[in-house]
Order: sequence, then C-alpha cells, then structure tokens
Amino acid sequence: MMNTQLKKLFNQKVIIFSLIIISLWMVSDFSERFVSHKKNNNIKTDVTTLSELAPVGITQQQKQQIITLYQKYRTEADSDKNNKSQISLTKEQQEKQQGLLQHMFVGDNKIELKAIVSRGVNAQQQALLLVSNTITGSRKIEAFINNSQVYGYQLKITKSTQVILTRLSGVSNDNEQTPNTELPKAKQVITLTMYQMTTEK
Repeated sequence: MMNTQLKKLFNQKVIIFSLIIISLWMVSDFSERFVSHKKNNNIKTDVTTLSELAPVGITQQQKQQIITLYQKYRTEADSDKNNKSQISLTKEQQEKQQGLLQHMFVGDNKIELKAIVSRGVNAQQQALLLVSNTITGSRKIEAFINNSQVYGYQLKITKSTQVILTRLSGVSNDNEQTPNTELPKAKQVITLTMYQMTTEK
C-alpha cells in the first residue's frame, strides 16, 4: 500500500516539476557561493588606476594644495629629526657633565631615565634607560639594576624618579684607564632625573 502511494506521488507532474526547480536552485546557489567566489578572488586590481581616482567633491587644485601642505610638514618633521640626531657633546664636554640632568651623553649615546620599576614585592628595582645613538638615530630601552655598570658609570637608584651615575674622569666607557695616568682623576657625579621641578619666583 505504501508503494502504491509513492508511485502516485511521483506520477504527479507537479511534484516532479517542483523537485526539478528545487534541484536547479540548489545547483545555482552552490555555484554562486563557491565557484564565482573563487573567480572573484583571482581578480587583481590595478593599484595605479585606483590611486589616480580623485575623491568625490575635491577638485584637482584642492588635491594639490593638500599634498603641498602635507609635504611642508613632512620636510619640517624630517629636518627636526635630523637636527635632533646631530646633537652630541665632545669628549671633554662629556667629562664635564655634573649635577642634576634630564639626559646625559656617553660617547655617541644620549641616555635618559624613563622609569624605575620593580616586579613583585621583594623584587630588585631596575632603572629603565632610553639609549639613543646620536649618529644612527637608533633608540632602545635598557634595564639596569642597582649598583650595576652603565657605559662606564656606577648606577645607584636613589628615588623613584632619579638615579645617580658616578665615575672617575680619566676612565673610559669600558672601565679601562686612559693611557695618560699623570692626570688627576676627578669624581664625576651625575644625578639623572626623569623631570626637573621648576621653581617660581
């Protein structure tokens, strides 16, 4: 009895027609989702063509003015960067550095205190120093613990915003004495601070 009902069901033209439509729709949907999507991924856009298109509402003259203004600020920023990278001190000037400073020079390096940190309750404090090479312009943060050597200076952490760097002048950056031992050695003491307080009069 079940077979006869199924035969009647499939003999009806409407059902067969519906099944054909549904099958075609499924094939069409599959091809739209997967086959055409793969074709779209293979299309390469021409970057030069896209960059030549002007935004809607901006004339060519306005576009040129914007580019000119941008170039002006870009050259100013580049010249400021070059001027900053050329600032340095001679060896004699470096040996005369004393007192409270926000930055100091050692060889080709400019050193600035950025932070005093400690990890955990009983952890040892570390001074984070920004070391900028005045020739190459490279910059890196280096961590130093209390009483460690920093480019020939002995580092002592005194406050959360200050460290004291000491060395005998006449001692090179790698802690070797200079060949001229007849010169008296003076103690060089630099207090490197994160910022200086200004006093108002």
